[in-house]
Amino acid sequence: MATRVLSGYQGRPTNEQWIGPGVYENDDPRLFGRAMYLVENGHAVEVDAEPAAAPIVADYGTLTDYSTVTVVDPVMTEYSKMKKVDLVIMARDRGYTVKQATKAQLADLLRQDDQDSE
Repeated sequence: MATRVLSGYQGRPTNEQWIGPGVYENDDPRLFGRAMYLVENGHAVEVDAEPAAAPIVADYGTLTDYSTVTVVDPVMTEYSKMKKVDLVIMARDRGYTVKQATKAQLADLLRQDDQDSE
């Protein structure tokens, strides 16, 4: 059995450690032994699925050269108009762990990721 964390969780039961959204085996150490707690409290659901690969953990400064980011698609999501918390969630959903990034850096990272996935 596996657990799908719906939108991420951070709280006292995990000693304020972030659990990103995704599918995890119930005994995955990234759940801090709290799989059933997350399900019982509506933060996750049980699923019969393969767990996702571990997220990419990187220092933000090593991900890209922000001076060379260019937007090639004028219809792209306008990340600069989004709230920082939404940008952080989107970056985490894409597998990035970003520490102490500004809103502009997050927007640039997501734009670059969009370009790389084309």
